[in-house]
Amino acid sequence: MTTVKMPEGQPSAPVVAAMKEKGFVIGGGYGKIKDFTFRIGHMGDHTVAGQEVVLEALTEVLTK
Repeated sequence: MTTVKMPEGQPSAPVVAAMKEKGFVIGGGYGKIKDFTFRIGHMGDHTVAGQEVVLEALTEVLTK
């Protein structure tokens, strides 16, 4: 699992929601850092190619 911290003042919930609209499930943050972080799983039945697809979608979400 990789945790990503959003830039100062930008909440993570819209990123998680936008990724869900694109068909990807990423985790919201947890605990004290839940409002400004999100999590991407990469253990188990994942491939490098699959993660690249997730990161391409994430790039689109973050640059809009």
